[in-house]
Amino acid sequence: MTDRNLEELLAKAVQGDLSPKEVDCLVKWCREDDAVRQRLVRLMQVERLTGLALEDDGKEFSLEFRYRLEAEGDEAFATGVVSELKRGRIVKWISAVSALAAVVLLSLFLVLRSGDKVVGEIVRVEAGEFSGDRKELKAGDRVSFDQGLVELRFYTGVRVVIEAPADFEVTGKNEAFLHRGKLVAEVDDETAHGFVIDGPSGRLVDLGTKFAVSVEDSGEMEVHVIEGMVDATATGGTTSRVKRNEAMRLADGEAVPVMADVGKFVTRMPDYENGPPRSVRWKFDESDGGEVLDTGTGLADGKATGKLKSFSGLGNGPRRVSGKFGKALDFDGEDAFVETEYTGITGSGPRTVAFWVRVPEDFDQMQGYGIINWGDVRVPGGAWQISVNGTESDGPLGKLRIGTTSGQVIGTSDLCDGEWHHCAVVMYGDEAGKPNTATHILLYVDGKLEPAARKSLQVVDTVEPTLPGRESHGIWMGRNLGFEREDSPSGQSYGKFFRGAIDEMVICDMALSREKIVRLLEFNEMPEE
Repeated sequence: MTDRNLEELLAKAVQGDLSPKEVDCLVKWCREDDAVRQRLVRLMQVERLTGLALEDDGKEFSLEFRYRLEAEGDEAFATGVVSELKRGRIVKWISAVSALAAVVLLSLFLVLRSGDKVVGEIVRVEAGEFSGDRKELKAGDRVSFDQGLVELRFYTGVRVVIEAPADFEVTGKNEAFLHRGKLVAEVDDETAHGFVIDGPSGRLVDLGTKFAVSVEDSGEMEVHVIEGMVDATATGGTTSRVKRNEAMRLADGEAVPVMADVGKFVTRMPDYENGPPRSVRWKFDESDGGEVLDTGTGLADGKATGKLKSFSGLGNGPRRVSGKFGKALDFDGEDAFVETEYTGITGSGPRTVAFWVRVPEDFDQMQGYGIINWGDVRVPGGAWQISVNGTESDGPLGKLRIGTTSGQVIGTSDLCDGEWHHCAVVMYGDEAGKPNTATHILLYVDGKLEPAARKSLQVVDTVEPTLPGRESHGIWMGRNLGFEREDSPSGQSYGKFFRGAIDEMVICDMALSREKIVRLLEFNEMPEE
């Protein structure tokens, strides 16, 4: 191709008159010749700045665009262009571009402009490690990890939370390729609209949104729109517009509507507070007697002493056995439990519950409920119960489970092997004050963040129970929260008592990070800050 052909292509690019074939030709030329690429970038920047400057509010937008150029190392060029704009030496016809061509040019600009420039950064890594240790991100960088969460920020104004196991590739200034895993993308800046997520089965283009994407091992994709709209295009297929509370599955060249389920995704990273947490802590190290003492600080006002009880009145309650550290309590799954006056953390506040548990190999699904709990099962979202899952319709049996009325999260690690396992359930806050089971709860087993095997969506708002004919009870350990009396239907359906051993039970009034949970696991020490 001759220089004359190149000049014609560049002229058409500026005027927005390129055919699809000519766009492909120009992109190929730019990739092969850096000088051509740089020239086109400059022409497109001039066109962009000119159009913005000639609008009523052009001065404000031109300054914003200038600052972006300066941040990327083009201060001299930006200053020169703005100077020319102020003198009125650039004609208005350059900005007379068709809407379709403008979109094509903008997309091309974002790809070409990226080059080897830094386009974003890793903001946070929670409970996981990823391949590569660079905080800054360039086109071509991949973030791959098998555990935890990673938050990225594109400098265009897009935040992305990625959930393991995942393989995410940055492909440009405002685009990426999700090879596998889950993510939630939120566009914070309207100038970032048009953010693109490609995948094995298609392409998703943001239209001013917050949306979630999953890519399965098979390569099939789903998009769930939380706010705004997304254009979804299956590979080789047509484009479908997906709106708020809608979802689309991309596979085999087709886009098929599916039921929206935001509960499949972690929508935001946890917030952690500084300073030592207020806590309740039962070490279970008493040699005898009918009580277990609270050695925590600042949380229960002296009401967290646990009473060892027998529901029938014929037994002595849980047995004292050797634990992971010192002694532990062993529950028979038939009659024994612990009760306190302390009613637990209520409302929607953040919390962490951590403990050691040993579940027998011959675990029966009717003996999994009620490791620890508080609240009221009759109120939607009003209960807080940690168990070994015993309900197959809710998720895999024998896994760590946190449940509230009408909502639960179930992990993936098998606890029923007769060995001690350290478990933690973390709930962190929500900006609107309405954290829910699907997006604001993390499960840890043996210090590792659990991929959730099953989640459902329910706002958590734990309440104190009020039972007919008696005062409200406090925390229970070893007894199903739904079992109040012999004719309780939930107790009959899911089992009345937990069978297994518990040691070093801790409740904190804040979300603990993985580092602090691991400290409990390895050293049995409460965090000091």
